[in-house]
Amino acid sequence: MTLSLQFCIGIALCVDELEVLFELLHKADFRQFVNARPWLNSHRLIHGSIFNEL
Repeated sequence: MTLSLQFCIGIALCVDELEVLFELLHKADFRQFVNARPWLNSHRLIHGSIFNEL
């Protein structure tokens, strides 16, 4: 996962802009999305269960 993608995901989570996050993941390389899953899952306790449907 690129640092810029991780940074953008972090910003999206901080401001709860899920539309921004999903648009970002849609534009990203699918392999980057797959690599992002463990990072996203690690934040589940902080941000609730918003990623359960991913």
